[in-house]
Amino acid sequence: DREKLAEQIQKAKADLANAEADAEIAAIKRVQDEEEDSYKKRMKNAQRWMDVASDAIGAIGNLMSTLYERDIDNIEKEQEANEEAYNADVERIEALAESGAISEEEAEVRKRAAEAETSRKNEELEKKKVQLQQKQAKWQKGVDIAQAGIATALAITRALPNLVLAAIVGAMGAVQIATIAATPIPAYKEGTKNGGHIGGLAIVGDGGKHEVV
Repeated sequence: DREKLAEQIQKAKADLANAEADAEIAAIKRVQDEEEDSYKKRMKNAQRWMDVASDAIGAIGNLMSTLYERDIDNIEKEQEANEEAYNADVERIEALAESGAISEEEAEVRKRAAEAETSRKNEELEKKKVQLQQKQAKWQKGVDIAQAGIATALAITRALPNLVLAAIVGAMGAVQIATIAATPIPAYKEGTKNGGHIGGLAIVGDGGKHEVV
């Protein structure tokens, strides 16, 4: 009877040990599951906020681009008005010369003066236009870099927990950001229209080819 009782006690101890081990394993798994759920929630929240940030940056970028385009359009309208005013001055001067109110020499002097004033105004307007275009390009570059950075971060969070894939995605994103950052601000690719360059230093090479100097 003692041997039988001893066997039962040993079996009870073994069953208790197994039950305790199972309970400990279940507790660990429960904690792991909770941590995994919490991690997934944090990742989803982070992704959602990054999506919101990307959309916000894009909206602000579009707004600023629209404002720059409006200012550039206004300058182009001023340039057209300036040319129209010059043509009207020339017609008026020629009419005065034809009527005999002024001499041909005086008419030429006045036309040269009108041309010089028109050129001066056009140079000022073109300078403002170029400055706005460069500011617009710099702003857009900043927006593109920010959005590329957010897109890279999003891709990394979606690639996790695969660390190898996350590293590859991060490297690709870094290359994209570096490429955007290295892109020169458009300056002289289309030439210097209407006397756009009035002196000083110039940014060249934005057309991807070497200019002839």
